[in-house]
Amino acid sequence: MLYDPIISGIRTLVAALVGLGITALISWGITFPDDLEQSLNIVIFGIATAGYNILVNWLADNVNPSFGYFLGIKKTPSYDKPPVAAQLPAEPVVEQPIVDPTVETE
Repeated sequence: MLYDPIISGIRTLVAALVGLGITALISWGITFPDDLEQSLNIVIFGIATAGYNILVNWLADNVNPSFGYFLGIKKTPSYDKPPVAAQLPAEPVVEQPIVDPTVETE
């Protein structure tokens, strides 16, 4: 049984590798201006990685769960809900004024 951080790491790594491959294929076929090449490659990589991840997750959720294998592992990580914070008191807390003992009051 794999732990959730390992599962999410595998799925993220596979999507990033696919994004890298798509970026490499696009940059081999298209010549970018030298001053924009690195920036455009970063943008293409981000869009390709996110697009692939979104597409495969959508297919796994809406078509067939076996599409999850295209992210390296079929199982999605399960995220536990965080524990509920302490309950607030039923009555509001009334702040008392700070009294300075060095000041005389009437």
